[in-house]
Amino acid sequence: MKRIFIILLALVLILCSCTEKEVSFGEATDTSLLKQYYAGETITDWRVISALYLEGADISAHRIQLYEGDSVYETAASAISCAVLTQLFEVEGYDADKYISPLLQAVEKPYKVPTLNLCMALMAFYVCDTEVPNLNDILTHIADIQLADGGWGVDEDDRSCDPYISAMVLNVITAYREEYNDNNSRDGLLTYLGSCIEDDNTVHDSEAESSALATMGVLNALVFAGIPANGEISTALCTAVGDFSAGGTYADHRKGAHDDSATAEVFLAFATARRASIFSFFSDEYKDMINNQ
Repeated sequence: MKRIFIILLALVLILCSCTEKEVSFGEATDTSLLKQYYAGETITDWRVISALYLEGADISAHRIQLYEGDSVYETAASAISCAVLTQLFEVEGYDADKYISPLLQAVEKPYKVPTLNLCMALMAFYVCDTEVPNLNDILTHIADIQLADGGWGVDEDDRSCDPYISAMVLNVITAYREEYNDNNSRDGLLTYLGSCIEDDNTVHDSEAESSALATMGVLNALVFAGIPANGEISTALCTAVGDFSAGGTYADHRKGAHDDSATAEVFLAFATARRASIFSFFSDEYKDMINNQ
């Protein structure tokens, strides 16, 4: 089974390297489970906001409260939420610039920023169409700290690969594929992620335990990279994550308790597999498609 996934991912690599990235967009599918769980809840997670958009939900029916923390991750998450709300939902009253400015300052010295946070910042810049003065330095730093197995760890001092963090790096490589032109690095990453998919179609976390968060994080990144949203890999991983159900929501580990982050990642992945990656709606390909209609 692992060999099949690695071969499929290798084909994605070839297509992404040799042709322009083509994106297909499915129809929005209104899913009651997502709406039911978050009905009456204050939504703060960018993944939930994104899933609601992908499923054609009425955002006015939900209370939105963006993160106002000082961390790079939370600031980037709020910037991504602003972009989805203003550019896709076309809701007024959200200002991404208030989050982008401190992010630009935070990444001036990329080696001081943990890998996941650095990737979140880059994805915030991507969806907000922000010019990053030291983009090449950041991408060079990311390439330099890739581990021998093909993945990435928590930071440059961590020598163990983390599948979820590595999936976020794949998002960055896909978003900035013209600037990040290291094919060997991308090849190694896809091979590593393919090897992370176990025979039961789940991905283990850094603790070597099957994880809904890691499994769906990898799926979300692979769809953005170019695998079919409703193809063999997507179907297999979405089916497998059913084992993590926890009373209508999801746990990170089998037979575990509800986990907010895992639930948000799962709902986003389900919506992504039915339609497209949320990041694809900010791509030049999508903008060209809209302009030509």
